Formats: sequence, structure tokens, C-alpha cells
Amino acid sequence: MLPVVFLVLLFLTDGVSPKKVCSYQDVLDYLNLTFDNSMLQLTRPVVDHTHPTVVELDLILYAILAVIEKTQTFIPFLWATVMWNNEHISWDPAQFCGITHISIPKNLLWRPDLFIYEM
Repeated sequence: MLPVVFLVLLFLTDGVSPKKVCSYQDVLDYLNLTFDNSMLQLTRPVVDHTHPTVVELDLILYAILAVIEKTQTFIPFLWATVMWNNEHISWDPAQFCGITHISIPKNLLWRPDLFIYEM
């Protein structure tokens, strides 16, 4: 009787185990990325304070909006991309259905102080 019940269940489920449902929220919960977690906002994102944080800055001149001949200046439209490694944030994509990237609000994480001076 038991083998018959097993075969009926196998037939009804097509022999496939239930598929795991993953979401970006699962990754955020695992990383404890909340507005209350000030450690990720206030400190430089390194495990050892002697390690440098390499910040990559890419500037792209997207357009020149205006050229002012009298003052010999122009008004640019720049696209800036800033990238760095946060050593406190990592997860195994295999545990989260292959999720390798997430988007989060920038005020949840430490950001470098960057200043662009024009001459």
C-alpha cells in the first residue's frame, strides 16, 4: 500500500520538489540593511582599519549645455559614477536563487566625501 501512495504522490507532483522563492528582501534581511544599522553608515567599510578603501570615480561629459564666450566658460552636463568595495556586505548567491546585485537607497551605506573643484 505504501509504494502505491508514494507513486501517486510522485505522479501528482511530477517528481519535482517545490521551487524555492527568493526575493531581494531576503538578501536585505540577511545583510541587516536597515535605517537603524548605523555601523554601515558611519564607518568606512573595511574589516581592518589599516586596509585602504579604493574609490573609483568615473566622469563622463554627457553634453555641453552652454558656452559663454565673454567669460570663457561652459556649462557641462556630467554623469558621475562612484564605486568601492564594502567589506561588510556579502552573501552567497547560491543561497538566494542566484541574486548577485541589489539596489538600495544610498543613505543606508557609507559614502566617500568627494569634492569637485572647477578652475
